Amino acid sequence: MKRAGGLGDIGAFFAELGAKVISLEGRVSNRNFANLKYRHLKNFTSVDYDLEMDFSHLGRFDLIINFGCLEVVKNIDTLMKSCAALSDNVVLESLVCDSENPEKVVYVKEPSGGSIDSPIHSIGARPSPFYIEKYFIENGFSFVRHFDGNLNTQWVKYDWSHKNDNRLIDHQYQLRRFWQFKK
Repeated sequence: MKRAGGLGDIGAFFAELGAKVISLEGRVSNRNFANLKYRHLKNFTSVDYDLEMDFSHLGRFDLIINFGCLEVVKNIDTLMKSCAALSDNVVLESLVCDSENPEKVVYVKEPSGGSIDSPIHSIGARPSPFYIEKYFIENGFSFVRHFDGNLNTQWVKYDWSHKNDNRLIDHQYQLRRFWQFKK
């Protein structure tokens, strides 16, 4: 299994279940923290990698977990292409913009030294949900949407309705979407 890293908690969960996990992380500090925190798991490794670059050379995996990665890179097509090349099963969750246009991507400039989930190189992307779906459909994947209120939290909303106004938030909620893509 390969996943984008963060602090390693999701990857470590699967490693504790017996999966061999390679966790890609765009920040050295996050990678170091994850490797220290989960040093007891021999089948878990967090590696530093610029997620703006192609990483399809890493091989094949049973599952790719891509949670919150699209929003921290500008080059989302390269990231999705790498995920699609690495596995026939991709679980993807991301901030999105409210647009039904399958060509729409809103770019957001934020300081790169901010939080652990701020853009790696100061610019992050908020594609429309239909942009993401179009990409995977064109690459031979089917998908299941999980736009379910049971996933909502105090700050995150998955079951919002489209107004098609390119917004990035709805009141205090972040607009997010969640899919399972499968070949």
